[in-house]
Amino acid sequence: MYKIHGSVSDPSSVVINENDYKEFKEKSEYLAAKLLTIFMEYPIIFMGYSISDKNIQDILNSIVKCMTKEQINNLREKFIFVEYDPSIKGYAIGDSTFSIDSNVLTMTKVTLSDYSIIYKAVAMKKMSIPVRLLRVLKDELYLYTLTNEPTKNIKVAPLDDERVSNDDLVLSIGTTEVPSIDGLRGITASQWYRNIVMHDLQFEGKDLLSYAPYLARSESGKLPINSLYEKKYNNIPGLNNLIVSDFDDIISNTIKKDRPKRGYSSLEDVFKMEFDKNKEMLNIAYLTENQIDFDTLETYLKSIFEKDKDALNIEHSRSDYRTNLRRLIRIYDYLKGKEKTFD
Repeated sequence: MYKIHGSVSDPSSVVINENDYKEFKEKSEYLAAKLLTIFMEYPIIFMGYSISDKNIQDILNSIVKCMTKEQINNLREKFIFVEYDPSIKGYAIGDSTFSIDSNVLTMTKVTLSDYSIIYKAVAMKKMSIPVRLLRVLKDELYLYTLTNEPTKNIKVAPLDDERVSNDDLVLSIGTTEVPSIDGLRGITASQWYRNIVMHDLQFEGKDLLSYAPYLARSESGKLPINSLYEKKYNNIPGLNNLIVSDFDDIISNTIKKDRPKRGYSSLEDVFKMEFDKNKEMLNIAYLTENQIDFDTLETYLKSIFEKDKDALNIEHSRSDYRTNLRRLIRIYDYLKGKEKTFD
C-alpha cells in the first residue's frame, strides 16, 4: 500500500503545501518506477484521488513513457481507479479513458459511495504467488532439499514434530498424511535398497519403517525391512506384511527348480566360474540359505556400491542387473535380520 500524499501516522510525510508538492514532484519518477515494477505482476488500485489530480497524471505519464503500446492497452485490466460519488447506491464498474501526451489510456473505473465494498472484496482475495517467485524458490530451495545425500542436520518434518529440535528444523512443506523424510521427493526404492547394505540414509529406524509401507506400494508390496525391524515397531500399520519369514519366499520358482542342475555349494563355487557381474549375481541366488556365508555376501555387496553408488538407478543400469542385485540385497537383509525378527 502506497499513500501517495502521505499518512496521518507520519505528519512529516503529508503533502499539503507548495514545498511539499515540489518535493513530491522530484520523487514521483521513483514512485512511478516502483508502480511499474508492481504492475508487471499485480493489478494496481488507485483510491482517494481524482483522476484529474496533477500528481496522479504525472505518475501515470511517467509509467506510460516506459511502456509499449501493447502494454498500455493492457492497463485496462491492471489499473483500477476508484471514484467516490455520494449519490450512487452500491457500485458501478466501467471504463475511464483520457489522453496522456499522444497516448490514450483506458483504465477500469469503479464508482461507489461506500469504500467498505472495496475493502471486503480485497479481503476475500487470497494471495497468489507469481510464477517468477516460485521459480526462484525452486532453484534455491526445492532442488536443495531434493538432494540424494541427506545429512542428519537437514530434516523435513511437521512443525509440531517433537523429534526435531528447533535448531534442526529447516523447513516444513506439504501434509503429514504421507511421511516425507528425504526432502519433497521421498526416499526412492534404489536409495532404500542401497541403504540396507551401505547405511547411508542417516535417519532413525522408526522413521524409515514408518515410510516403508508407503514406498512398498510402488514396489509390488515388497521391500527389504528385516534388518531394520524391531518388535517395538509392531504398531506401525502395514509393516508386518513386509517381513520375510521364509528364505525361499525371496527366490522365484524357476530358480528353486533349477538349483540341482547348478551344483553350487558356496559363494566361492560361484566366484570360481568367473561370470560377469550380472550373471554372477544371478547364480548366487541358486544357493540355499545354509550355503551362503553372511560376511562374504556383505563384503561382496559393499564392493558393488563402493565401485558404483548408482548401481541401482534406472538411468544407469540394465533392468536384469537391477533385478539380480535387488534379490541379493533382499537375501542379505533376510539373513541380517533373521535372529532379531524371529527370536
